[in-house]
Amino acid sequence: MADFICKDAIAAMADHRGSGPDEAIIVATMTSIAWINQLSPSPLNISCVPLMGGASALGLGIALAQPERKVVVLDGDGSLLMQLGSLVSIAGAAPKNLLHIVFNNGVWFENMVNLPLPGTGGTEYATLASASGFPKTYRFDRLQDWVEALPGVLQSDGPIFVELVVTPQSDALWTHNAPQPDLPEVQFTRMGDEGRRMRAALSP
Repeated sequence: MADFICKDAIAAMADHRGSGPDEAIIVATMTSIAWINQLSPSPLNISCVPLMGGASALGLGIALAQPERKVVVLDGDGSLLMQLGSLVSIAGAAPKNLLHIVFNNGVWFENMVNLPLPGTGGTEYATLASASGFPKTYRFDRLQDWVEALPGVLQSDGPIFVELVVTPQSDALWTHNAPQPDLPEVQFTRMGDEGRRMRAALSP
């Protein structure tokens, strides 16, 4: 049983993302979007929304376009399942600056409806990444192990795949009395808006 949640893992990673020309670009999707923007706001954060499943491919494209800067993808297990082929694409392109982190919480739409994923409990995403050609893969289910490994993982050449087995949150689930709120219009332009902001921040 995991002893930490997505927020804990992102908080630890945010402490090591660097600054200035060494600041990592962060591509986030689903639950990790809110946490990275709360814990480490930056014009180098980009939200993969409403493109669920696209974070890995988006991160690959940015890593290839910005080879001198570390790119960290904060992905979900449910999101990755929608685009598993991206693992082969990343391994084939082999960007040394790409770190792909997947939060394995066993559900889709964490802390909204927590729908169980197919094969929950039996899928090892780090093993899938290794079989796809990733030269370095890791799997952690204890926060302390992740914290201790972080500096070395971030400083190593990629592509690197990290599977973090986390506990899904369930304190704000949608119910009959508390249904899903309407999505604001900004959610449908957010990725493009943040992409333009990032381009401006990276321009000389």
